[in-house]
Amino acid sequence: MNAEGHRHYPLRAVKPLRKSPDLLLPIGPLFDDWGSTIATHAALNLAERAEVIDALVKGCRKIDGQTGYFRALAGFRETNARTFDQAAELIPSASRKDLRDPAMRQKLAVPRRSFESALAKKVHALR
Repeated sequence: MNAEGHRHYPLRAVKPLRKSPDLLLPIGPLFDDWGSTIATHAALNLAERAEVIDALVKGCRKIDGQTGYFRALAGFRETNARTFDQAAELIPSASRKDLRDPAMRQKLAVPRRSFESALAKKVHALR
């Protein structure tokens, strides 16, 4: 959980996230629903969604051990794959390359249920 407590520096510069209280980041690493909100929120246009995706991808790259940003991307993609793909076409090429990376694709492919089950097992093991 230490890797999740990084104050979300990669997302601080993303001004569209300040448009609505609905876009406030929840407590991590359970960001699947938040990613879904980013995918569908009426206050965001495609370019702004791309800005969020880019920041999340960069955060995935910069912050070792965190999982929340991967979950946000997975939630976005699961909610609206077409919008995700369209927005991903607008991000810088380095971030697009990271999205195609096999390790990234593997993390994004983990179903929400599996992720949450594994997390619950870790929490129970701490007792």
